Amino acid sequence: MKIVLFGGSFNPIHRGHIKLAEEALNFIGGDILFFIPTYHHPFNKKVEVKKEDIVNMIRLALEEYKNPKFKIDTYEIEQDNPTYTINTIKKYLDEYPSDEIFLLIGFDNVKNFDKWKDYREILKKVRVIAGSRGKTSDLSLKDIFIEGRIFIFNSKAPDISASTIREKIKEGNIEEIKSYLPKSVLDYIIKNNLYK
Repeated sequence: MKIVLFGGSFNPIHRGHIKLAEEALNFIGGDILFFIPTYHHPFNKKVEVKKEDIVNMIRLALEEYKNPKFKIDTYEIEQDNPTYTINTIKKYLDEYPSDEIFLLIGFDNVKNFDKWKDYREILKKVRVIAGSRGKTSDLSLKDIFIEGRIFIFNSKAPDISASTIREKIKEGNIEEIKSYLPKSVLDYIIKNNLYK
């Protein structure tokens, strides 16, 4: 079985995340993809909403999209301290010893991947995949890319930023970001007065 791990803050989850996840599964012929939200980010990203709100929004998005290969794993978000990808990978390798594990990262993370904790060990243990919208030219000199351990696929995922979504909601510009979010997620944000 081919298992894809897709970690991130998903604050909030949006159509870009969903499209990238679908493309990753197609790229490798994957069997299952776990959305793994994190809360205490190692790079100190501030989270403005509660853990349960993030989990609820992901669950709503997955219900709306009805892809049987999509699952959520709350392992990282349940931790009280910063979590590291290498630890999550080790957990999955223990739980699925005979399966192939892939790590899906956003293309922007490729440039800084060598800053991740134990990044070389990650590259040895799993295959790292990233979707690119034709932006690979600035990676040609990166040792990590030359090693051939990060596999880039062409992505048609919309260029959506969760921080832009949060800013627009805070400004009251809901109409501008309606198309970026699954309807159930937008409804949840409005109902619970998030990102104000």
